[in-house]
Amino acid sequence: MTIYGMVNIVVHYSNHHISKARIQNEILFLQSFLPLLIYYVCYFFMSNRKSFFPSWNRTIAYGPVAVFRAGSLYSMFQALKYCSFRTVGAGRFIAPILTSLYEVFVLQSVRWSRIQFLYLVGTFMGAVLSFGDVEFYGNILSIPWITMSVVCTAGGTIYAKHLFVAV
Repeated sequence: MTIYGMVNIVVHYSNHHISKARIQNEILFLQSFLPLLIYYVCYFFMSNRKSFFPSWNRTIAYGPVAVFRAGSLYSMFQALKYCSFRTVGAGRFIAPILTSLYEVFVLQSVRWSRIQFLYLVGTFMGAVLSFGDVEFYGNILSIPWITMSVVCTAGGTIYAKHLFVAV
């Protein structure tokens, strides 16, 4: 997806068929996968202390968690841009719930961290915010909201060694 976004920007920009808004959308799309990258980098160093190489079975098992969180962050960016809960804002509300259900029932990780709780609270705040017209408040709320989401996502990844169980 990241490679697709980069190629899409280069192709359209070289043909002069891309607008500034489209470039911004592609950049936001690329930024949405930053938590996925953070997740894998941190987990590679935490999953197996005896070896530099990661434990691939754990990485594959916890991949959907990172995908859900990256998708949630992408929905957050899109909802703030278009101010619509009906289009993509719902993904920001549903993704952490799916992540939690996946962690509890599939990975049997029943212990909740404070970071994960803050992430869910922040997601709920964003979903509620999307119901109204956030165009006026967007400049005021977008920076702390994005910062909180990124910090919670990265913090949850770093704190995950207390939640993860052997797969």
